[in-house]
Amino acid sequence: MRILTCFLGAVIYSQGVKSQPRTSEQDASPKDIRAIVIQLQSAVRDDSRRKVATLVAFPLAIKKGPLGVTSVPSVAVFMKVYPSVFTSRLRDALLKQNPDSVVVRSGSATLAEGRIVIGRRCTTADPNSCMTGVTQVTPYKE
Repeated sequence: MRILTCFLGAVIYSQGVKSQPRTSEQDASPKDIRAIVIQLQSAVRDDSRRKVATLVAFPLAIKKGPLGVTSVPSVAVFMKVYPSVFTSRLRDALLKQNPDSVVVRSGSATLAEGRIVIGRRCTTADPNSCMTGVTQVTPYKE
């Protein structure tokens, strides 16, 4: 019985390992993240909310307060909350960010004084559903 239990445990573990993509496939490259930063700065500078929305890897997590997180599931919802999230203070902090100084760790980067996170997000197990973009924002209180 003990041998059977160990064998089943090994099979279940190996199946779980096989089904998970490799870390390198999950992580966004520094080059991809830098490109997103440049595009995001351009969209914010031009006040192109639709362009900003194309750079978001939905669902977007909006952190509020010490424990509150709101999930923004779509472009339509993002467009409604944009003014309260991308405030003038956050936009200014983003525009001051030097894209060449962004540090990428474990496939993600924080910018705008740590208030914007860019990384890679997959909506399904299919690698084609993965996107590098803004995954989290912590707005300033204005």
